[in-house]
Amino acid sequence: KPAKKLRRGEVDKSEATYIELELGCGATTIEGSRPGHGTAALWCALKLFGKEGYAAMHSKIIAVSKYLAKKLSTINNIQVINKPDLNLVTFRYFDTKLTEKKLIEKNLALYNYINKHGFVINKTDNIAGTGIFALRTIIMHPLVSNKDIDDFIMVVEQGLSKLSKK
Repeated sequence: KPAKKLRRGEVDKSEATYIELELGCGATTIEGSRPGHGTAALWCALKLFGKEGYAAMHSKIIAVSKYLAKKLSTINNIQVINKPDLNLVTFRYFDTKLTEKKLIEKNLALYNYINKHGFVINKTDNIAGTGIFALRTIIMHPLVSNKDIDDFIMVVEQGLSKLSKK
């Protein structure tokens, strides 16, 4: 069939439904690789701090991530999904008495509460193909401290308190 005539910035998704541009990226074709800014940032950090300095920052971030997972695991109805070997901690509200649909609703409400109260986290609806909906934190900044995590935990607990009243 003949190709559609497209204007600059438009994408024909009829043949390539995997192309998603809802965020308005403006790409007119499929990228051949991921953007290189992460690699460039790593190179700059290594140049600025050296291997030892970068390793020390990374170790601190991992320690804070482990502290977060430990604190989350002490909260009733919070299930930590992964062991934080990296800077990623995935968790969810969980109650064996609820259906998966109700769990998703509760987790979405918790996600919205946390984000509304100043902590930006992500959500995922299919962890490793399991269909599990969960919340995800990524500790990126080396100045995030255990005190910041304690503040985050307080917001999670407040959000759970609001959920229990619904």
